[in-house]
Parts: sequence; C-alpha cells; structure tokens
Amino acid sequence: MGPKIAARGFTLVELLVVIAIIGTLVGLLLPAVQAAREAARRSDCSNRLKQLGLAIHTHESANRVLPYGRGGHLASNIYSGTTVYDNTTPDPGVNGYPGAGVCSGFIAILPSMEEQSLYDRIVTVKLANANNGNSAWGTQLPNILCPSDSPRDKSIIVLAAALGQTNYVWSHGDKYDNLNVDEKVAPTTIGMRGLFGLNSAVKMSEITDGLSNTVALSECTRPSGSGSGAAANGSDANYKVYGNNPASCLSDFQGASWRQAAQVNDRNRSVGTRWNSGLPSITGFNTVLPPNKGVCNQFAAPDMGILPPRSRHAGGVMATFADGAVKFIAENIDYGDITKTLSTSNTSPRWPQSPYGVWGALGTKSGGETAKLD
Repeated sequence: MGPKIAARGFTLVELLVVIAIIGTLVGLLLPAVQAAREAARRSDCSNRLKQLGLAIHTHESANRVLPYGRGGHLASNIYSGTTVYDNTTPDPGVNGYPGAGVCSGFIAILPSMEEQSLYDRIVTVKLANANNGNSAWGTQLPNILCPSDSPRDKSIIVLAAALGQTNYVWSHGDKYDNLNVDEKVAPTTIGMRGLFGLNSAVKMSEITDGLSNTVALSECTRPSGSGSGAAANGSDANYKVYGNNPASCLSDFQGASWRQAAQVNDRNRSVGTRWNSGLPSITGFNTVLPPNKGVCNQFAAPDMGILPPRSRHAGGVMATFADGAVKFIAENIDYGDITKTLSTSNTSPRWPQSPYGVWGALGTKSGGETAKLD
C-alpha cells in the first residue's frame, strides 16, 4: 500500500489573492453595469420625449396650431397675481382682457396622449383647484417622468394635495422676462420668441427658422429630498434671486451647486413639481444659460426666470424639436453673450436674432439665425 498524499488547502496568501482578483473584477464590472443601466434609462427617456413630440403633432393636425404653454379655462387659475398679461392689469376683465387659465401644455395634449377621460375631468368640469375633492390634479402620468431622475417625491405637497410631477418642460425661447404675457393682447417689445407662451397658438408656418432648428421640449430635474421646505443647494435646487440676470445666476452656480447656502425656493414651487401648471417657472425652460446650469426661479416676480433645462444624463440634456426629432444637446453648447438683453434699442424696435449663440438660436422660432445643432 503506497504512502498517503496529504490533502492540500489554500494558503492564506492564495485566498487573499483570489479575493483581491474577485474584488478587482467586481470593481471593473459595476461601472459597466451602471453605464448599461443609464444607457437604457436614457433610451427610455428619449422615447418618452419622442412620444410627446408625436402628441404635439397630433394636436397640431387636429387644431392647426401648437398647444399653448399656459392657458385653459379661467377656473383653473388659482394662483394670486398670475392672471396678469402685463405688469399693470391685475385682474381678468380689466380693459376687456378675459384673463387666462393656468393649465399647462400637457393638459392641452392629453387627448393626443390617449388620456381623454383625464382631460375631461380637468377641462370639461372646469376644475377650480386641487382642494375641491377631485383627484385629477394629483394624477401622475408615468410617461412624463424620466427614469434617470429620482423617484417621484410624494411628500411634496401643493395646495394640500400631492400633485403629479414631470421631468419634461416647454420651450419659451431665449426670453426670460415677460413670460406670463399674452402677446395677442399686450405685445412686448421683443415679442414671443419660442414655441409656447400664455394663450399661445403658434402655427407651423410661423416657425420660419425651420422645424429641425427650433426646440420644443426638453428635460428638468425635480427637487430631491422630502417635505416642502428649502431643498439642499445641489444641482436640482432653484435659486430665489437673479431671475432677470443670467450672468449673476451663472456666476453663483459653481460646478453642480450654489455658492451661497440656503438660497433656494420652496420645493413646492420648483421646476417639475406640477405637470398640470402652465407657469413657466414650473413647466417651462428658456435657451439663455446652457443645459445643466442653475435655475434662478424668482417667484417674487413670476413673470421672469432663468430656466435652463437639466437632466441626470452625463454631459447634457435631450430635447424634442418642432419636427418631432429628439436630439442630445451638450451642456457646453455655445451660448453667446449673456450680458446682452433682449430689449428695444434706438436703431431697432426688436432684436430679431438671439444674442445667446447657438443655444439661443435653437430657442427662437423666427429669429432669422443661421446657427443650427450639428
């Protein structure tokens, strides 16, 4: 009978080496898995923007105009101080002005999104506010939330109700003042620059810069955290000053946070917290500061705001154009000279071309710029 061969196990060194190799492989694998998941989420988000673009076109085919950015029945306006079409007419009916609802463009396109019953609950019933027992305002439409953003924060309470939220916003062009002006009644010196506004009804023929060169929808990040108090000074916070000063707004936003602490608005009034509200400061964006910069949402003057689109996607945001195409817009896009303002001058009653570079040009429907997204 031959000699016995002793069984040999792993030495401690060998075991540590194996563990180290496994840890290295996991460390290499996790970023790839996370990147693949984000790529899938981004693709899903792009598809949702595409579907919204199709809904806009369906609405236009039926009505021959694009949906309003803010409008609807007067009973929908429950916010004090927002029935104005300029800074001197405080109430509906003054000087013959009928006033304006506060429904967002999402409500206008609900029938085109196969949500006719929800549309009827909001518009036909002439819903006055979220406190009247009707749950329509609290309805969450899952196809207007981007999966790359944080889950819906149900703790955000507005008017004693948890309202539906959104990650998609409507373009007001390269304009940050007089956003709540009904241009058909009280035209401003610079006019309506983008595709959507108060009681707007833009025709396709009015988009003379070209459908493929004019942005319609983009993304926003909803405020994170819980409750209705001031959010942290992170990238999704809304600053409460500099709503009419792009340069100051940009200088106070360093990296992905604000330089000064505790200078953010109540989450209840931040971009994306109510999909049904047509206030530009909640469901709108403008093409002044480039994507993923700070939002200066000045609620003391709700007719103004620096509202760049923002997303959780690395490097920029996605946007739906007037032709229905969805494109990625890099956050380093040329944005021209933000020290200039869209105002009257001694030589011209209007500033036809945007001073805000390629980004500003993409926001205007009829600015006459030659710049386009490559």
